[in-house]
Amino acid sequence: MPFAPTLHSASFIIYNESMNQQPLSQPVESPIDPSPYSNQPKPTPKLPLLIILPILIATIAGGIGFFISKQAATPKSPSAPLVTSTPVPNDPTADWKTYVNTTLHFSFKYPPSLQYIEDLDKELKFFKTNKTEFPTLVIRYQDQQQITDPQKWITETSDIASILKSSKNTFFVLQSNGWYKSSDFISTDNSRRYAYLFKQDTVVEINTTEDETLDQILSTFKFLYNI
Repeated sequence: MPFAPTLHSASFIIYNESMNQQPLSQPVESPIDPSPYSNQPKPTPKLPLLIILPILIATIAGGIGFFISKQAATPKSPSAPLVTSTPVPNDPTADWKTYVNTTLHFSFKYPPSLQYIEDLDKELKFFKTNKTEFPTLVIRYQDQQQITDPQKWITETSDIASILKSSKNTFFVLQSNGWYKSSDFISTDNSRRYAYLFKQDTVVEINTTEDETLDQILSTFKFLYNI
C-alpha cells in the first residue's frame, strides 16, 4: 500500500520549497568609520616649491647683476670743478712808482708822495717837496769785499758804526727777505730807520724817516741780474 504523506510532512516540504524560492539574503555591510586623519589638511607637495624657488632666486640675482653692469658701463658725466674765489691780498705798493737804475742794476718801488729825486754816484735821495729839507729816503750802493760777518760789519765798519757804539739798545735783525733791519730809529742828521742788504761783494743801504713804508720798500727791491 502506498505511503501517503502526512500533513506535517507536506508542510515541511512546502516550507522547504518556499525557502528554496526566496532569494538569498545579501550580507549587510557595516558603515566604515571615517579615518581620524580625514579632517587634517593635506600636505602641500614640496616638489613645485623646490623648482620655483631656485628660478626666483636666479631671476632676482640676474636682475641685480644686470643693473650693476649697466651702471658700470654708463659713463658718468664729469662734475664741474668747484670754483672758489680767493681773496686778493691788498697790495699797499700797487700804486707806487718804480725806480730802475740801469747803471747799478737794481730797481725798487717808492711812495708817490716822494716827488724829487737826486741821483748821485751810487747814492739816491728822495724828497717830498724840495731838496733843501732832509731826504725822506736814501739808498746807497757800496762795493765791499770779503764780508763774512754782516752784523760785525754794520757795527764796526758802516757809516753809522760810531753812532751804534753809543746806542747800546739798537741792534739789527735779519729779515726773511735777507735784509738786516735796525730794531729802532738811529739819530744821525735826524731819526732814521736803517736796513742793509749783502749781495756777494756789494752792500745796499736804505734809510728813511718813514718807518711805516720801509718794509714795503725792502720787499720791492730786487737786482736786475746776478752780481
